[in-house]
Amino acid sequence: MKKNIKNEYKRLLASVLAASAIISMTGCTKKSNEDTKVEEPKTSITEQTQDYIYYQIMNGDTLYDISYTFYGSYDYVDVIAEFNNIKNPDMIVAGRVIKLPNVPEIPMKYTVEFGDSFYDICTRYYKRNDHEIIDKLAKYNNIEKPGEIQAGITILIPDIEVLNEIELDYSFKLK
Repeated sequence: MKKNIKNEYKRLLASVLAASAIISMTGCTKKSNEDTKVEEPKTSITEQTQDYIYYQIMNGDTLYDISYTFYGSYDYVDVIAEFNNIKNPDMIVAGRVIKLPNVPEIPMKYTVEFGDSFYDICTRYYKRNDHEIIDKLAKYNNIEKPGEIQAGITILIPDIEVLNEIELDYSFKLK
C-alpha cells in the first residue's frame, strides 16, 4: 500500500513539475482564480535603439531564424555572427543577449504587439513621435489609418533617411 502511494505521489509530482516547466517556458501564468486572462509570452527583445536591437536567444533559435525574422533574409547570418563574435553560427546558446545591427538598406521587421501605436513605435525607433514621422511610417507600410493598427501585423521599420524622402500630401478633395 505504501509503495502505491509513494509511486502515485512521484507520478503526480512529475506531472506538476512538467506542467510548471511548460508554463514557465511559454511565459503564460494565471494570476488568480478570478483572473482568467493569460499573460502574453515575454518577447526576447531586451532593448531597442536606433542602431541596434538587443535580442536574447531563446531555446530553439538559430541565427538563420533570427536573420530571417529581423531582416527578411537568411543572408545576414554571417553579419550577426561576426558582429557578436560568434565563431560557429550553428552553435548559439539560449539566454545569451546579442546585438542585431540596423542595416539601413534593409528595413527591419516589427510585429505589432497588443497596445502598440505608431506613436510608441516611432518613439522607440526614431526618437521622434511627431505627426509627420508617424504619417510617413504609416504611408511607407501602406496603412491608411495609423491610429488603427492591429496587433499581430508586421510592419517595416526603414532607416530614418528613407522616411525623410517620403512626401506627404495633406490636401483634401471636396466632393
